[in-house]
Amino acid sequence: MCFTIYPQTKRLVPKVGRSTGKQFVKNGISLPDDGEVSTMHGRFDVVEGDLWYTDTNSTNGTLMRGEALSPRDAVRLAVGDTIVVGQTELKVLSVEPME
Repeated sequence: MCFTIYPQTKRLVPKVGRSTGKQFVKNGISLPDDGEVSTMHGRFDVVEGDLWYTDTNSTNGTLMRGEALSPRDAVRLAVGDTIVVGQTELKVLSVEPME
């Protein structure tokens, strides 16, 4: 399964979680079948062409390179990086500039 994350707008910030709400389905990642993912697990931000991820104080946390990320501390993601939310691995395949 592949997902495309677009830079946030004023009202639509790319999020990952168990929610099936419009914000997750339209411009985020909805993982309703992963019981270890919080309803609102984390968020993505694109700042000056770089992709950032922030765990939003989820119940089970987020792992990157086997280490737990600190809640609310943004980490820069690069092509090839993998984060683990619940039982789901999310790998960055590309980061492309918006036209």
